[in-house]
Amino acid sequence: MNDAVKILSIVSYKFLPPQMGGQKNIAFFNRYLAKHASLVCAGVKANSDIEDEGYSVLDLLDNSNLRYINPLYFFKLRRLFKEMKITHLIIEHPYYGWLGMMLKWFCGVKLIVHSHNIEALRFKSLKKWWWGILWNYEKLTHRNADLNFFITDFDREYAINKY
Repeated sequence: MNDAVKILSIVSYKFLPPQMGGQKNIAFFNRYLAKHASLVCAGVKANSDIEDEGYSVLDLLDNSNLRYINPLYFFKLRRLFKEMKITHLIIEHPYYGWLGMMLKWFCGVKLIVHSHNIEALRFKSLKKWWWGILWNYEKLTHRNADLNFFITDFDREYAINKY
């Protein structure tokens, strides 16, 4: 295990125990990653069965929909980064892009975005009027990341060509 790398993963919704595809993706990704680097996950209070994951799961995020825009998380996580000497931050999806970028700039950590799909295109297909706003936000988030993970080759190529 690489002790010099200390990772905090932020998962903004319930994923434990994993039941659906996206939840399984996060749970298995984190379990595997924890075998190779020190990993802590900041998750929502709704997670359960967290003891046997192979990494710590902290219930730092509320279950409220306002959790995506709560500026107090920056201060809470910045303190945690300093205490734990976190070197890398993983955000699932682009939704916490604003938080990831702030933590990158103010704490000097590497930002990693783990995308499950191109979220803006998903919301465009659902005919949401605000999909274009999300598209620009997602682009900004990926451009500011030090590393981007994509599930499919289509998503990776789309991001390289459009973002």
